[in-house]
Order: sequence, then structure tokens, then C-alpha cells
Amino acid sequence: MLTAHRPRLLLTWQHPNAATTGYGALAVAILAGATFTPLAKSLGSALSPLSLIFISELLSLAFVGMSFGLFPMVRQLVDCNRRTQLAILAIGVCSGVLGPFLWFTGLHYTTAVNASFFGKSDLVFLLFLASALVRERLTPQHLIVCSIILLGMIIIALQGFTASIVPQLGDVLIVASAFCYSLGSCIFRRYLSHIPPHLAVLGRTCTALAAFFLISPFLQHPFIEEVMTFPSALVPMLVAFAFFSRFLNTFAFYIAADHLPIKIISPLTTFDVIVSVAIASALLGERVLWFHAIGGACIIIGNIALQYLGVHDDDEHVKRHAVERIAHRTA
Repeated sequence: MLTAHRPRLLLTWQHPNAATTGYGALAVAILAGATFTPLAKSLGSALSPLSLIFISELLSLAFVGMSFGLFPMVRQLVDCNRRTQLAILAIGVCSGVLGPFLWFTGLHYTTAVNASFFGKSDLVFLLFLASALVRERLTPQHLIVCSIILLGMIIIALQGFTASIVPQLGDVLIVASAFCYSLGSCIFRRYLSHIPPHLAVLGRTCTALAAFFLISPFLQHPFIEEVMTFPSALVPMLVAFAFFSRFLNTFAFYIAADHLPIKIISPLTTFDVIVSVAIASALLGERVLWFHAIGGACIIIGNIALQYLGVHDDDEHVKRHAVERIAHRTA
């Protein structure tokens, strides 16, 4: 059960209505998670994708260390058998290296508004990858809903069919990133369903940090120079990125999952894209145009429909799916 893996940081709240606590925590999780893309876009003006990966994974390491105990988790990781360790390494490559690198690079070439919408394509990839790798049932209803999401993405990419049919590089990179995250989640479900999600997060974080130190010398990556010249005006955004986007998002999600049925949580988390777009518009001055509204509506409706249609046999499987997504994508 999820409660067995609850972070030790959580407080025991005496509240007469558990649902109120759950919905409050869910609202916080949605608001905090929605800050990720706009803040990453802002920080990308001063930090390279590799630097953002390094900082993000350090924050993840701090979170899992404070929440679950770093050294006990390291011992568990070392005690895993070779097959489990290789699967964790594969997740690290997909969700800790390739996914974030493509995401942060894509943000340099597209808007945070587009990235927020295109990031929702991960559920479509997850559906088809689960069918291929985990042998989960794919129905005609799933295909229809996926087509609605694809239509929404096409409307946004082609600016309501008024722009060139050639896709923008940034949008392609964001979609490729969503595919990598989905592949990592499917690997978890196929080979690591017996371990708690936060243990896979630790493995992912260690893989990403190791990749940073291995790759940086060959690329002559100026991380120290970027830190030394980091604009003081962006320090509040970096602090907000650390606290809201990386910590509070996951922290509040665990509270919500302890107080609400996961079948309520999953569809509602889809609405974080609306908040993310609003923040991008207010913080970055990005325009939300008519084709964003139409295409975004298709993407949101499609995601909610897929959450309700599901590809899982029972509530526990739905819970595992939701925890995997939050742990591998934002934790």
C-alpha cells in the first residue's frame, strides 16, 4: 500500500474530515506541480540543460534522503539483485538523463505554454507502451481518445492550421521527452513492481548525477561559470523551483493519496496544465491564443477520458500507476 512508503516528513494531522485534507493537499500538489515548466523556462535563460538536470536531481536526492532516509535506501539498492539493478539503471537513463535533457533543451526552442500541453502526451505513450511491454489491454475507446489528444497537439503545433506543416524543434523535443518518461514508467511496471517507487527515484537520481560527471568533461560544460554568473534576479525563481516544483509537489501528492481514492486524484491532476499555462502567461508574458484553447481542450478532455477508461484491472494497480508517474516525472 502507498501508506507504507509515506515520507517520514509527513505530520500526523488531526482533522475531522479526511476528504478536506485530501482535496486541500491535492490542490497544493496541482498548483506546485504547475510551476515546474514556467520556472524551468525562466531558469533556462541562465542555466544549460545539463546544469538544470544536475540541480533538479540534487533536489530530488535531498527530498528522498530527508523523507525516507538516504542510507537505508542505499543499502536496499545495493542489496537488490542484478536484474533489478539493471532495470533501475534503465529507468535512470530514460527518466533521469534523456527525458530531462530533451525537456530542458526543448524549452529553449518552444514556449512554456506549448511545452505544458505537449507534455501531456506522455499518457498516450504510456498507454501504447503498456500494451506492448506489459501486455495491458488496448481498446477501441482508447484509440479514439488518443486520436482526440493527437488532434489537439496538431492544432497547437500548426497554430490552428495556419502555420507550416513542418513541426517546431522545441515541440518535437518535448514530445520525445514525454516518450522517454513513459518508457521509464513502463520499465518500472514491467520489472520493478515489487519495489517502492522512491527506491527507483534514488536509482534514477544517482544515474543522472553520475551521467553529469561523466559527460561534463567531454563537453567542457561550464557549470561553475554558470553558477558564478547566475543573475541575482533569478535567485527567487531558483528557490521557488526547489521548494514548489520539486519538493512541495511530491510532498502534497503523498498526503492527497493517503486521504483520497486514487481514481479521483488521477483525473484532477490533469488540470495542472491549465494552471501551468496561466503561470507561463503571467510570469513570462507568453500569449495564450485561440488555437491553444481549442487544442488544449482536446488534450485535457482526452487525458481525463483516458484516466477514467484506464488500462488497469483494480484500484491497487491504478494507485501504482499514479505513484509511478509522480515519482518518475517530478520527484
